[in-house]
Amino acid sequence: MRLWGGSYVEGGYTNIDFSNSGTGGVIGRIGVSNTGAGSGLSFGTSNNYGTGITNEAMVIDPAGNVGIGAATPSTDLHVDGNVRVTGSYRDSNNSAGTSGQVLSSSGGGTDWVDAPSGGTPVVEAWQTPTFTNSWANFGGGYNPAGYFKDNSGVVHLRGLVRSGVLGAAIFTLPNTHRPPGRAIFSVMSNNLAARVDVLNNGQVVPVSGSSAWISLEGITFRVAP
Repeated sequence: MRLWGGSYVEGGYTNIDFSNSGTGGVIGRIGVSNTGAGSGLSFGTSNNYGTGITNEAMVIDPAGNVGIGAATPSTDLHVDGNVRVTGSYRDSNNSAGTSGQVLSSSGGGTDWVDAPSGGTPVVEAWQTPTFTNSWANFGGGYNPAGYFKDNSGVVHLRGLVRSGVLGAAIFTLPNTHRPPGRAIFSVMSNNLAARVDVLNNGQVVPVSGSSAWISLEGITFRVAP
């Protein structure tokens, strides 16, 4: 069966319309759109028989993207509205996961992984900073300098550092690991109390203490929203 829509008109439609004798109007429609990018399908429904077609319920664009409630879908499936799932979500391996697991991005897909349990939930490994101003790890079996951000948005620092310039940054945290304002911390330095500030530009700065060694252990703060 072939439906002929006449001459090509940019943005025009060739439709299959559905009606019944009780209403006389169009109550459902399948339309093929014509554009310079190609052809698309549109599915229309009605929630008011007297008005006719009231909803463009679903579209398939020339690239094959499907939109539900979205007239111009931007991905393979684009839903503009609520979604109810009574079955399972499948990851890139077609696995439904097990009870208690969370769906995590793997960069190029998704994967069900075990949720963190107990203590601080960690979503990234300890990161190694780049030292500045002659600062270096203390060594001798002590924790090296490092940082990570947990899934609550809290950044944690660690490490024992030495031989740098007081008042000059030990290292600089990346944009995603910075406090909203200057954060001040009391730490230990050469067995005495000292101060380390974390600035909103990411710099970790020893304000007072000794360059013999300064501890970053226990420094935690919430990142800027």
